[in-house]
Amino acid sequence: MTIEMKPIGVVAEVTEPPQEGQSFMTRQDQREKLLIYPEHREGLTGLEPGQTLQIIFYFHLSDSFDYITFSHGQQKVTGVFNCRSPRRPNGIGIDTVKLLAIEDGVLTVDGADMLPDTPILDIKPAPRHHRRPPEGESK
Repeated sequence: MTIEMKPIGVVAEVTEPPQEGQSFMTRQDQREKLLIYPEHREGLTGLEPGQTLQIIFYFHLSDSFDYITFSHGQQKVTGVFNCRSPRRPNGIGIDTVKLLAIEDGVLTVDGADMLPDTPILDIKPAPRHHRRPPEGESK
């Protein structure tokens, strides 16, 4: 079986790229601009600032993987399917983000951990249990 995917967009801008050796897991208030290609922009209809979205993307800089890896988030050695390592068998990542703004096919999001030029494969509304409460409210 062959699976072929084509990006619907790309990460156009990252407010604070990670410093050498810094894990994405330790960064706060990461804002990114996602450029959605014109032929896919009709699919953005109905999205509104404040929504929680899941961004499916491709780890374009990872060229190999190991089934056993060190998880920086858990601070232990574990299986690749038990961590958020970019070094995965199929290189697919998922981020849950808050949509801050949408203008001319550019989504400004908070909470992403993608690098500039990361290919965006899909966007979905987050399942109810993944949604972020509005500022000042708790779950």
